[in-house]
Amino acid sequence: AAALSLLEREASGEAGVVQQVLEREGWRGLGEVDVSRLRDPVETRSVARGLVEAKEPRLAAEAFGRLDGEEARYGEAMCRLELGERDRAIELLGGLDEHPHALYNLALLTEDRRTRLELLVRAAKRGSKPALKNAANALASGDGCEPGPDADAKALRLYLVAAELGDPDAAFQCGTFYCAGRGLPAPDWDKGFTFHYVAAEAGLPKAVFNLGTHYFAGNGVDQDLAAAADCFERAADAGMPQAMINLANMLDKGLGRPPDPARAAALRAKAAALLPASTSLGDAPSS
Repeated sequence: AAALSLLEREASGEAGVVQQVLEREGWRGLGEVDVSRLRDPVETRSVARGLVEAKEPRLAAEAFGRLDGEEARYGEAMCRLELGERDRAIELLGGLDEHPHALYNLALLTEDRRTRLELLVRAAKRGSKPALKNAANALASGDGCEPGPDADAKALRLYLVAAELGDPDAAFQCGTFYCAGRGLPAPDWDKGFTFHYVAAEAGLPKAVFNLGTHYFAGNGVDQDLAAAADCFERAADAGMPQAMINLANMLDKGLGRPPDPARAAALRAKAAALLPASTSLGDAPSS
């Protein structure tokens, strides 16, 4: 966001600066600010950020517009966007070629898919966390590019960076890419298991489910049917119908748990109520 939080502004002294300006100019609040009377850049910047937080985007845009620098231009662009002035916002963002957040927001405003992907990749390379996964998702789905091994390899590299930054969904995607061999010479089940484990530990139900399939089939880890059943139970408790079906199949056959036909039937009924009517309830755990 263009504005600092109130706590951050107070810590940096900006709240005090704003209050001094209000008292000196005789303004009873930020809604009465006359931007044309602001002269000092430090005061103008503090007031502009305060106006953003006070939900006064028009005044904030005028204040940012009186300042030089990338952050001021970005701040005005986001205010203009909030005011519905899309073309002006795009014009302002377009002049910020090295600003990660500007590039990311410009990508979101760009209709041409190839150009949008290029902007997302540029923003990601400059440190925009949301751009990382958005660019990876676009590459993985062929949105704005030719789908195939080259796009998959680029997507995986971006997912890996996002996973290192602590994004559990990115870790999950890394796991699925390694298991499927997407963007790689061949599948790597060991790395697939590792990334699914990381995402599962972060509480991602679909990762817990995939961890169950690893344990069930012994892919990337020693086969452990009890652990597989535990994972499917956790994912089922999170509302995943396929996990309910997998656990039911294991309970029917006494795999990893003592046989329990009654509970298996209850799980299948619950899954059937959550799945489309045309869905077939399979016999074996699957991903």
